[in-house]
Amino acid sequence: MIIKKYLVRDMEEAVRRAKLELGNDAIIVTQRRVRDKGLAGLVRPRLLEVTMAVESEENRPSARKRTSGKAAVPQTSCPPEASGATAVPADKVRERSTGPVEAVRRTLPEDEQMRAYILGRIQTLEEYRIFNASVSNGRLEDSQMLPVFISHYLREQLDGRKYDNFMHERAVAFLGSTGVGKTTTIAKIAATAKLRYGKKVGFITIDTYRIGAVEQLKIYSDIMDVPMEKVMEPQDMPKALERLADCDLILIDTLGTSYRNREQLDNIQQYLKGLEEIRKTVVLNTTMDLAVFERALDTYKQYDVDYTIFTKLDEMDNPYRLLEYLDRNQAPLAYICTGQSVPDDLQEASGDGLLSYLWKEGQA
Repeated sequence: MIIKKYLVRDMEEAVRRAKLELGNDAIIVTQRRVRDKGLAGLVRPRLLEVTMAVESEENRPSARKRTSGKAAVPQTSCPPEASGATAVPADKVRERSTGPVEAVRRTLPEDEQMRAYILGRIQTLEEYRIFNASVSNGRLEDSQMLPVFISHYLREQLDGRKYDNFMHERAVAFLGSTGVGKTTTIAKIAATAKLRYGKKVGFITIDTYRIGAVEQLKIYSDIMDVPMEKVMEPQDMPKALERLADCDLILIDTLGTSYRNREQLDNIQQYLKGLEEIRKTVVLNTTMDLAVFERALDTYKQYDVDYTIFTKLDEMDNPYRLLEYLDRNQAPLAYICTGQSVPDDLQEASGDGLLSYLWKEGQA
């Protein structure tokens, strides 16, 4: 499978370029509106990023020229043992959009524990049991069908998760350990709320203990022309909310603290206590040890967290490790962060979005 990405003004331009380079059989895999990198992208019009794919090399115009006058030899990614196999219903394995199986193949985890985790999950699929019964020898992990099953499993699993951005909320407080990227994530979401949803955004910070924390948020406040309030004591929070009464969405930066530090978490809770308009999201670093991740989730559940945000996906050793974090997460996933760039490296969580992320990593 040949996969190419086009950054264009409209779909007509993408299709025209794809036909020239990939041929008439090219299909659209994903499409999304994007901005130029960096803060300069805040004022420039968005472009259309379209990922196109064609199943085999001979479909490309350049390949057809090379094979002119010769009989074309069909290419297939189907292994000998699966060719012509009717035991796996086509409607079961077919994706809504053609999944880039080659991207999946390139990202098969080398880590034995992670590979075993994925194989164990795939073996729960009815399609796997049908396939396994139809093959007399060989193992799935050695088969070229493995990427097809992974692609199918990802689609089923990721579509079934709970996702919800909080653009409909009045105020959201961000909880999480120092260094997980709370303040940067707040800036990304603020830019998204203003540019994509046309909302008036306000900032509140109660992180007045960490050196530079207020200054960092103030820089974003000035760049994006977002009003900002500093709250020193819990009893001052209602007044700060009142001063931002004309804002559609208020984002609250809190003190970064370890999930082990119950005293500081309880202190943060005092600022939010009794204010029903405030929702809470926990920001979690996906590079942390899985056992630590589970303990952090267990702690934050006791503080009635409404949403979760995953950060630092760009630093994960393998993108499929994201599945383990998702399996343990109960609150709706609102966003994922894949880098430090504001506002570019923020993605609203959805099944399609996470699939696009995994497949994009496979093309890297």
